[in-house]
Amino acid sequence: NLGKNINTEDAKNDSIQGTVYVQFLVSETGELKEVKSIKNVHASLDESAVKTISSMPNWIPGKIGEKAYAVKMVLPINFALR
Repeated sequence: NLGKNINTEDAKNDSIQGTVYVQFLVSETGELKEVKSIKNVHASLDESAVKTISSMPNWIPGKIGEKAYAVKMVLPINFALR
């Protein structure tokens, strides 16, 4: 679960919320590379989102027919106070 791996204590203490957009490349082998925040909210949220995506296990790569290709992805991660 993505939400269980994100540390947001600094942002919670400052009542900061919003959506961080993380861009990354899923390689032909499924490895996540070039992970970076492309729409920032707060330094601690941005860092936490990038760190969490970077630590994920390999994904299934994009395929056309039987050939695997690298695919650039953008994943929005919404941080909301409850």
